[in-house]
Amino acid sequence: MANPLAGIYNSINDKCWDLLDWLYDKGIPLAEYFEKYNIPPILFPLAIILVIALIIWLLLPAGAPVAGCGDGICGTTETCGTCAQDCGNCTTTPPTGEAFMLIVTVTGPALNGDVTVSLYDENQRYITDQSGRKAQFKFYNIYPQKISATATCPSGKRESSTLQQVDKDKNQIFLNLPMDCFDTVRNVECGDGRCDYNLGETQANCYADCGPEISEDTPPPPPIEQYGAIDITVVDAITGEPIDIVLVSALRSSDDILEDQKTLTNGHATFNIRSGKEVYLNAIADGYLPFLGMDNTSVRVYVSPEGMEFITIRMMPSDAPLGAQGTLEVCVTRGDEPVLTGTVSVFDVTSGNQMLRQSDLGTGIEGCLRFTVDVNKAVKAAVTSPPQGCTPSGFSDTVTITEDVSRISLNLTCQEEVEMAAVRVLVRDRFNRLLTQN
Repeated sequence: MANPLAGIYNSINDKCWDLLDWLYDKGIPLAEYFEKYNIPPILFPLAIILVIALIIWLLLPAGAPVAGCGDGICGTTETCGTCAQDCGNCTTTPPTGEAFMLIVTVTGPALNGDVTVSLYDENQRYITDQSGRKAQFKFYNIYPQKISATATCPSGKRESSTLQQVDKDKNQIFLNLPMDCFDTVRNVECGDGRCDYNLGETQANCYADCGPEISEDTPPPPPIEQYGAIDITVVDAITGEPIDIVLVSALRSSDDILEDQKTLTNGHATFNIRSGKEVYLNAIADGYLPFLGMDNTSVRVYVSPEGMEFITIRMMPSDAPLGAQGTLEVCVTRGDEPVLTGTVSVFDVTSGNQMLRQSDLGTGIEGCLRFTVDVNKAVKAAVTSPPQGCTPSGFSDTVTITEDVSRISLNLTCQEEVEMAAVRVLVRDRFNRLLTQN
């Protein structure tokens, strides 16, 4: 009895010979090689299929291999923190470049509560976060990359910056908080009464703070005082060396009341300050000009419970020669139109982008402000508090001050409906004679 599989094989071989004969008639003598070396013709279509499959495989895009694990999927681009949790060990590309400190500055309404600032990379992967009641958040060991910052308010509102490339030279991100950032619910139902001592009170906290039968008119118990720490270093502004004997005072920003005062030896000390207050620092030392921190945002800090802030004060020697001064002109536009409202800040590049000067655009002329700055100082400028509907400008390029007028131009990105307008006020007497105009 004949083998049916052999019959099928011979039938396919015959059809393959027909294909090779057809190619021979077209001038492709492959059939001669198959006959000469006794190669089964069925291998010819199989070889064609294999070549086509290989070409398709080479042309397919290389996707990130994934493996199911836990309750999620772990891709090769996932950070090791979450990948290890879901899938076990994983390999990621380590960051490159020089690590630096990234400063996120929040502007907008008065800081009436803690704000959480989170950093994300260009793929919206979480990097790190900080919480606190302060205008500047300092993130250490950040590597050059594209980053966006998101501020989360006590009211639940969120505000995000645009994605921007950051490095040691461009290490500032500005966030303008929404006006209702600190609007939270009062008078939460609680037991037999109501408790409104804390904004955003939850029912669980209401029981803990007020008890089930305390009415909203009953005064709360005295709070337990908590403290935070400020690590202070005072150095010579020219040499960078610590100053030996310095009297440093910490004063409340709200009413200038003294919170703490110490004489620093070797230019270093730690202050323990009652939390829940914003303070600024003053410093006095023999042979140095007094350092007054009331208008210097780099030495203003909100003290968080059990937190630690690091502050460096740079004092100028009193006998240091006063260098020549030049003029810096900063002009702000939206397209071709001057911007007439908002706040412009000038930063000292050599001191880690500490703020040097700050002024409102309303005091300038046609969207331009002028600042007096020491010659040869390297500075940057930014619109730190833009008009409503516009985003902060970010840093300008670095400019070195000369004895001539140095200029910086900043262009804001605003919503289409935002309009800029100049208003002229004319004051006339009852006889319609012009008295003054602004």
